[in-house]
Amino acid sequence: MTLDTELIYLERYLEEELIETLAVYFLDCDENINETSNVLFLHNNTIKYRLKRAQERLKVSFSHTASRYLLIKNLIYFRKYPKKRL
Repeated sequence: MTLDTELIYLERYLEEELIETLAVYFLDCDENINETSNVLFLHNNTIKYRLKRAQERLKVSFSHTASRYLLIKNLIYFRKYPKKRL
């Protein structure tokens, strides 16, 4: 089983600030770094750094369609069910 086929347990690999950055970037800002930085009141380079760090820790590529789909699905679950986190 790989990360491409299993559930990504975000909390096992990432801190809350990285998860929130990913959620805003993918779910709220349509993968736009400038918009994400405005929403989070952070510099563009901070957003880029967090995205890179998240990719490294999750061991997935955000350019890989299946990985991105799985990540977005898990981010939606993370937001929708905050009490059911593993």
